[in-house]
Amino acid sequence: MAGGARRVARAQAEARRRREAQERRDRLRGRAAVGDDTRGRPTAAGTARGWTPPDDTADRLAEAARLRGLVDGMVRLTDGTRRDDARLETHADMLVARAAPSDPDALLDVATEALRDALVRVRAGGWPEPDVRRLVERTLGPPHLRSLDALATGRGVRLASVLGLAALLVRVPLLEATALLDAHGAGATGGTTAHPKLARVRALLAKAESTPYPEEAELLSAKAQELVARYALDGLLEEAGRQDGTGPRPQVRRLWLDAPYVEAKAALVSAVASANRCRTAVAAPLGFCLVVGDARDLLATELLVTSLLVQAGAAMLSHERVAPSRDGRTRSFRRAFLLAYAHRVGERLAEATAEAYREAGGDALPVVAAQEERVTAAFEAAVPHTVSRRSVVSNDEGWLAGRAAADRAHLDVAGQLED
Repeated sequence: MAGGARRVARAQAEARRRREAQERRDRLRGRAAVGDDTRGRPTAAGTARGWTPPDDTADRLAEAARLRGLVDGMVRLTDGTRRDDARLETHADMLVARAAPSDPDALLDVATEALRDALVRVRAGGWPEPDVRRLVERTLGPPHLRSLDALATGRGVRLASVLGLAALLVRVPLLEATALLDAHGAGATGGTTAHPKLARVRALLAKAESTPYPEEAELLSAKAQELVARYALDGLLEEAGRQDGTGPRPQVRRLWLDAPYVEAKAALVSAVASANRCRTAVAAPLGFCLVVGDARDLLATELLVTSLLVQAGAAMLSHERVAPSRDGRTRSFRRAFLLAYAHRVGERLAEATAEAYREAGGDALPVVAAQEERVTAAFEAAVPHTVSRRSVVSNDEGWLAGRAAADRAHLDVAGQLED
């Protein structure tokens, strides 16, 4: 009640100030109509030296600036990373009360303009339209996508939704030095998806995910990894013959991860990406990993991560069904399981990659090194403020079970199946 009374008092004081300002302007206009001498003072025509008739342009600009300041302040106060429409409605009501006696429609126009500014900022910072929509849908929910679409017409936009969208977008991490990245790489797969080896990889991974027989899944995953390694090396060796000595610019892609255990799943992304010559950073509160690398390696990383997450989840549930105690079904167990799985998969992928390089001979190594230098330079320029973190495991049973599940994947097996 006390807060409501204070808001009413502030609104009344603001209305009184505006009335007094209007009365002063009216009095000035009245004197101008009567006329005066021409020594730098107004005349009836209002054309004296250094003076123009007063109008309300300055007042409109001042009011727009006041409303924009209120909107920006409420955007900073609003947490746009939580799906809570009731909280957004409360913040919208607070904003309307603070903006009184301004017209709510004028307030909505100012808030919408602030949202458009935020959209321009994130798109310039390496967020293509599909990633923006994916972020909004996952974080705030599908109804807010409709508000995003309504910006083009200005119809059906609600203040609460505009606040939530703006609050989300002003908090997203932006890429820097995007000129070092392929302009078409963000969120795109380009023409590499049609490669027959990758079509075979997809088919093998789909079978590995669906088969009820662990031994068959192991062989299918192993063959998929073998094909991925051959596909990457084919491209690298092809680039070795380029006359200019340069390769294509690295691309960037966001891999979206479902809660819970986002950080543990991000560890798996990092392990797979590292084995495929990519660099990663995780934005756990927003649920994605940013991966920078060559187009082929990005696609291979995405394919393998998607399948390995499915297989890790199935292995974890299988272990829980036969776990002798409740300790095998706790959050700490599952988190430790996923971290151990990621760690061991990374070890085995690194071994398989090293073996593939040895089989390819020394010609591939200089090309691999040059590509890794390009990726590292682009990553460090685009994401310069990353912070390394260590993950602490508190469940030994989960760690051991996760490593065992990763060992069963046999991802470093090569040549067990013919092309």
